[in-house]
Amino acid sequence: MITQDFSYKIYNNNILHLEWAPAIDIARMQKIKHFASQIKDHYQIHVIDIVPAYHSLTIFLKDSIDHASEFINSLREIYHLASTAPTESRKIWRIPVVYGGIYGPDLEVICKNLKLNPDQLIEKHTAPCL
Repeated sequence: MITQDFSYKIYNNNILHLEWAPAIDIARMQKIKHFASQIKDHYQIHVIDIVPAYHSLTIFLKDSIDHASEFINSLREIYHLASTAPTESRKIWRIPVVYGGIYGPDLEVICKNLKLNPDQLIEKHTAPCL
């Protein structure tokens, strides 16, 4: 369970940017996306768009934020009530890759430019991005 709270900034009186401590964390991202959907459900007539990211959430509102502290407190309550985000289903795509030879004639040039041997390049290229 992620209980860390967020800070916020208001832009143009109708854009609210919420931010958590910088980190790339799949669990946090899922909770932020779940939080975004709950905000849409709760404030759908007031919201133009919501943009979730790894450690932030930007809310574009139709009207200006007149009572920011009340709105922020309401968002904090929604966030804390969303104690767990539902698990997203994921699909794994397997893409066959061939290095070198007729399918990758530039392998040696790239390795030379990057000062890596082919095994190091392949390891970096196939490493997961989190």
